[in-house]
Amino acid sequence: MSYKDVIKNMYFMLQKEVVERICAKSGTKKYGRLSVMLQCYCDVESMLIIKPDAFYPSPKVESAIIKITPLSKPKYNLLNDKSFSLIVKEAFSQRRKTIRNSLKKFLNEIDIREIDIQPSARAENLSIKDFINLSNLYQKSLDN
Repeated sequence: MSYKDVIKNMYFMLQKEVVERICAKSGTKKYGRLSVMLQCYCDVESMLIIKPDAFYPSPKVESAIIKITPLSKPKYNLLNDKSFSLIVKEAFSQRRKTIRNSLKKFLNEIDIREIDIQPSARAENLSIKDFINLSNLYQKSLDN
C-alpha cells in the first residue's frame, strides 16, 4: 500500500518563510528546489498566517498553516523520479548560473533548445513542466 492510498491531505504549521518557499511560483525569488519538488508531486496551499503573539513565549517569526495534498501521479508525464530530482538539484545548485551552464554535464544546448527552453534561462524562471521536460530528456539520453 502506498502512502497516496491513505493520506489525502496533510496540514503543517511551519515558519511563514518556509511556506512561502514551498508555495512560490516560477519567476519569483522564493521559487527554488523545494517549490519544484513539492509542487510536482503535491498540490500546496498556504491557509493561514499566525502571528507570534498567538504563542507564549512569542517566537521571533510568524508561522503559517499549509495544506499539502499528494497527487496520485506527478502533474505531468515524468519518466524517472531520480532523474527529475537530479536535474532540479543541479539547476538550483548555483542559482545565478544559466541552465546551459548548470546542466552542461547532463544535457547539451541543442537538446535544451529542442524542448523550447532557452539555454540562457535561469532555474528560477523555469516552470515545473520545464523541469520535467529537462529530466525526461536526460532520462531518454540514459536509456539510449
